[in-house]
Amino acid sequence: METSPQAPNPSVEEVERRLKGLVVAHLNLDIDPEQIDAQEEFFLTNQGFNSIDALELLIVIEREFGIEIDDEDLDARLFRTLHFLAGYIVAGMEKKRQKA
Repeated sequence: METSPQAPNPSVEEVERRLKGLVVAHLNLDIDPEQIDAQEEFFLTNQGFNSIDALELLIVIEREFGIEIDDEDLDARLFRTLHFLAGYIVAGMEKKRQKA
């Protein structure tokens, strides 16, 4: 779901909620997305997340949120917590909206 340039960006909390759903679907986890603590460090790694999963999830994120993740930002820090990733996404959406 891409937002239009005029629409306000979703909050970090809304992006976190959507991310949790994407993660559960992408990793085929048998948990309720609401049970995920967005502040938990290395949640993805603890669920068996690997570099191939990361690449696939980044593609899904770019499509879902209509952003482009910069190559220089592609490191493990981006996936440290879902909260950090959500903040990155919101910032990317704002950057895109300002360019429009």
